[in-house]
Amino acid sequence: MSAITADLQMIRRLTRFGPWAVMIFLALAIGSTFAASYWWGRTMIREAMTTNYQQIGLRTHFTETGLVLTWDEARLSLSECQAGERSVPCLIFRTQE
Repeated sequence: MSAITADLQMIRRLTRFGPWAVMIFLALAIGSTFAASYWWGRTMIREAMTTNYQQIGLRTHFTETGLVLTWDEARLSLSECQAGERSVPCLIFRTQE
């Protein structure tokens, strides 16, 4: 009878903290998975944007204030274009001769 009582008390002690430990572990596992997925997705999007910009002759520079774009002067030239009734700056591809 004392063995059964000892087993029951051990089960009671385990069920006091066990479920909380499992829930905390699951919350940490889900949170870390979410954080890793977010970081990986953000990295993939940034790399894809950089590649697309490079294909059209723009270079990207990520700074604290945001994304800065510069262009390859051999491929693009800054000019004034008409957008409706306004004159706006635009980049024009130079013809390759």
